[in-house]
Amino acid sequence: MKKDINIKKLYLFTFLSFILILLFLYLFSQKAPYFYTGFDYHTIPNRLSKLANFTFIILILINFICVLLSIFYSIKIIFNKIK
Repeated sequence: MKKDINIKKLYLFTFLSFILILLFLYLFSQKAPYFYTGFDYHTIPNRLSKLANFTFIILILINFICVLLSIFYSIKIIFNKIK
């Protein structure tokens, strides 16, 4: 039994993950004095900075996977309509 991904839900999830990244960047910029970015001083990052870095990397990976899946399934749908 073959299951297909619902393309509309995939587009919605991609859009929501992009919005989450923008929200995270907005909150990060508001709380910037509390974070260590690694570019200003040669000190050890605190826990909040490590959590922020990990969260941002996870959000970027989720968005990247969603974009790749969206492209793949969009191309698949286009080629199925051409045939």
